[in-house]
Amino acid sequence: MTETMTDRITIEGRDGAFGAHIARPKVLPAPAVAYHGGDTERYLGEVNGLDAPLLMHLAEEDEFISKAAQAEIKTALASKPNVTVYSYPGQHHAFARHNGTHYNAAAAALANGRTSEFLHQHLR
Repeated sequence: MTETMTDRITIEGRDGAFGAHIARPKVLPAPAVAYHGGDTERYLGEVNGLDAPLLMHLAEEDEFISKAAQAEIKTALASKPNVTVYSYPGQHHAFARHNGTHYNAAAAALANGRTSEFLHQHLR
C-alpha cells in the first residue's frame, strides 16, 4: 500500500478538539499543527503519551484561552522534545484566519511560515 501525505498528517480546526487528541494520543499518530488550541489545558495530564511531532500557535491576547491556561500549556509541553509552542504577542484568537475579525497579515505569515517549515521537516 502506498502512503500518501494525507496518511501522514493530522489537521484539526475545531476549538477544543485538539485537547481531545492529547487525551487520546493514538488518535494523533502523525505530525500535527494546532492554531490556538482551545481547551487544551483540560487534557494536559495526558501529555506523556503524546509522541507525535506537534507545533502549536498561541495568540497571547486570545479571548478564549486565558493567560493562565496558556502558561499551563507551555509548562506542560516544555519537556516534550517533539513539541514546539510559539506565542504571538498582541494577537487575538484566529489571528491567522483570512478575513477574520482579528486577522493580522504579519503574524499569520510568521505562523504559516513556521507551519510550512514544520510540515516539510516532518513529512519528508
